[in-house]
Amino acid sequence: MNYILFAVFILLLIILAIYFAMLNAVYVTVTLPWLGKFMDVPLIVVILSSVLLGVLIAFSLVFIKEVRRSWEQLRACRKNKRSRLAQEQYNQGLQLIASGRQKEAIECFNKLLDKHAEYTDACDALGDVYFSACNWDKAAFYHSKVLDLNSNNLGVMLKLANDYKQAGKIDRAIDILQKIIQKDEHNYTALTGLRDLYCEQGRWDKAYELQSKAVSLAKSKSVKLQETQVLLGLKYELAGNRAAQSRYPEAVKALKDIIKEDKSFLPAYIKLADIYELEHELTDAYQVLEKAYHKHPDPVLLKRLEEISLKHDDPQRAIKAYREGIKEQSQDFRIYLFLGMLYLKLEMLEEAKDQFDYLLRQGKDSPLLHYELAGIFERQADFKQSCSEYKRAFEAQERQLLRYTCAECGAQLPRWEGRCHHCGKWNSINWKV
Repeated sequence: MNYILFAVFILLLIILAIYFAMLNAVYVTVTLPWLGKFMDVPLIVVILSSVLLGVLIAFSLVFIKEVRRSWEQLRACRKNKRSRLAQEQYNQGLQLIASGRQKEAIECFNKLLDKHAEYTDACDALGDVYFSACNWDKAAFYHSKVLDLNSNNLGVMLKLANDYKQAGKIDRAIDILQKIIQKDEHNYTALTGLRDLYCEQGRWDKAYELQSKAVSLAKSKSVKLQETQVLLGLKYELAGNRAAQSRYPEAVKALKDIIKEDKSFLPAYIKLADIYELEHELTDAYQVLEKAYHKHPDPVLLKRLEEISLKHDDPQRAIKAYREGIKEQSQDFRIYLFLGMLYLKLEMLEEAKDQFDYLLRQGKDSPLLHYELAGIFERQADFKQSCSEYKRAFEAQERQLLRYTCAECGAQLPRWEGRCHHCGKWNSINWKV
């Protein structure tokens, strides 16, 4: 409509110009640069031609601008349509994942990437699908493609590090986590993830350094307490390394610092006793374990004291410790059981039988108890009674009747350790009968 009005306006202008030209017939000589004097034409024609030329130029510029704008609108419309179709296909893939149809979801995302190679969400989703299917290499491949298009995506970098970790490519996982920390030194997830990898490699010094930062970043009180316990565990491992290097004074100081900070951290007491034993300071070793038991009556401490005393031909020290333990914790039937087992090791059969009979009278029945009684009757050549006790012991189908168990993950270990190598928790291993 605007163009029609503009054309009518120009037409009226031309008619008006012709009318004035007829009333005022004035001629001018037109001179062109390349032709010289060309001809005599009415003045109004020159004026009108100049006006029309200016209008034509302006109209051309407007026309070009409108054509460009229309083309850009067309391209944007086509792009929006492609994006909308791609989004619909991506949503379809997510719905397939939610319904458990993983293979169909993979096909859907691959078709989407064939048309839209730059669609990072589809690459990310494919990586997640393969990760859930335990195909770590494929997961890493697609998460890497996302980073090729957006190298600052820290969330995908964390996923890629986890892919490499699960695939056993620990060095690559460490490299990715280090890059994340370089970009964001306060990234709590990256810090704790890198710490765990260093722990797996036994690089306790680097793990301790990272854990110190993690403690400072912990926001809630419960999380801070949890991370502080991990820091103590790492300090315990560093003390163990110093002890292995015969740097006993440094190790002793570190362990005493741990005990001062957390008096319930039992591995520190046991490691301290072990160091005293290595330095042939048996009295100090015994005292550490006995004092620790008075504060924290855990049979693990007495069991370690028993091991040291038997190793150095001093079983009476262990017997004394168990008897005092019974006086302090008369309800803990494990102490009676362990004392009976110690008597049995020392061939003190009647004393051992007294302990086991007492437990049976108290109703503390256990496969292990019958197993130990069977050993006593066997030594006394009472084979009928021995077989009966063995039968009662193994009716529970227990392969290992007395074992160390992690309180955190339930893992069973053949010997006591300061740290569970299954879940990585410290101060969680105890006897389970």
